[in-house]
Amino acid sequence: MPDSITLTGIFRGFRPGALFKLSDKTFWLQIDEFMAHHHEVEPLAHIASLDDGQFLKIDGIDDMVLVHPIHHVIESRIQGRFAGWTGKTVYRLTNGQTWQQAKYMTRYAVKYMPDALIWHTPTGTAVMEVAGTSCPVKQIS
Repeated sequence: MPDSITLTGIFRGFRPGALFKLSDKTFWLQIDEFMAHHHEVEPLAHIASLDDGQFLKIDGIDDMVLVHPIHHVIESRIQGRFAGWTGKTVYRLTNGQTWQQAKYMTRYAVKYMPDALIWHTPTGTAVMEVAGTSCPVKQIS
């Protein structure tokens, strides 16, 4: 496998649609349905290019997942309190942008000024991830 890099922050395991930021400043979206719970701070990671795609392998976990590189990820913070997703939630970011929840769902996670990542999936849907939760969003300013 190629030289090792680390996964930035806390690795919470594999789940469909998870976005992984690596220490080389690249982002990778999990595109298969595999799920595995795990908790580790900045584990060693490898991206392997095989005949059937690119795979993320985390040291200490036997399985690896199919991933797709994601470019143009917005990295910011929520201004003030994040209370989770409650239907049509609107959040202003410290970069001045405002985003609204685009799909009805409820998930609660209370944090003050947490990091926010926004990216577009290969199908064009914008997704925001905050405090270990994610939801489709649309930009309103």
